Amino acid sequence: MKTAIILLNFNSYQDTFECVESILNSNETNYQVYIVDNASQDDSFSRLKKEFQEDKRISFLFSKENLGFSGGCNVGIKEALKREYDYVLLLNNDTIVTDSFLSEMLSVAKKDTKVGIVGGKTLFNDDRKSIWDAGGYICEKSYRGIRRRENHPDINNVSEVGFVTCCLALVKTEVFKKIGLLPEAYFFGTEEWEFSLRAQRAGIKLMYTPKAIIYHKVGRSHDHTSAKMLYNTYRNRILFVKRNFSKSTYYSFMYKFLGLKLVQKLLNKGQLKPFTFNQALFILKETSKDSKRYGQISKSHWDKFKK
Repeated sequence: MKTAIILLNFNSYQDTFECVESILNSNETNYQVYIVDNASQDDSFSRLKKEFQEDKRISFLFSKENLGFSGGCNVGIKEALKREYDYVLLLNNDTIVTDSFLSEMLSVAKKDTKVGIVGGKTLFNDDRKSIWDAGGYICEKSYRGIRRRENHPDINNVSEVGFVTCCLALVKTEVFKKIGLLPEAYFFGTEEWEFSLRAQRAGIKLMYTPKAIIYHKVGRSHDHTSAKMLYNTYRNRILFVKRNFSKSTYYSFMYKFLGLKLVQKLLNKGQLKPFTFNQALFILKETSKDSKRYGQISKSHWDKFKK
């Protein structure tokens, strides 16, 4: 029951190299790593090919354009489905794995036919005693995925969850056949909320196991302080509600959310604090306009922002 491990690379040779090395040096055996390059603008992909081309455990796929996180991962998922793998492991390229991380998730997945997605315990790479993610749930009050932390009563137990991050997610390939691939509407972020919610609504169990441990170099992939990423974050929050809840819920949430952000800016608080008032207003205006106009977002919508 071989597993396809999907790693998405974008201008990140060192992180991807270290992640692959950790997999190869682990005690796992029955897998194939697919490095999917998401149209890198540097030589990272050619360097990775040169480094690992002799290893039969590594395969390479390439996208001619940056398809975003889901779109890039879907290139690998489609290949896994074509080759009839039993499982797909979605794994961030800025992670380091530990021994038996995959075997532990497979063990949980095989115990119950209703289980379709399994996550593990993700620790901060810079502080390996602190938990970044341990499964969670989709909160239908704040309309977002909430991660469990150290003080959760089930943090050391195998347990059912309502949300699994794509940083570390073992997915039975039959799940993709039932509910579709990762949603490409968001470009970056939020896709895991929708995928988890869609799976749960389809009667698929999502599980967490504390024995599958990886370390995550949190925040390597993007700059949270840039206008572009803040626009992406706000727009995706609203788009998630638009795509997965009622129309009245969407409009109510959108105006409350954007109104709150505007008030926070007026009080010089929150994520918009570093921006001028005009910059903040532009971010909120474009967020509102694009979430109304589009059911999904492409890279072209980012062209309004230099960074």
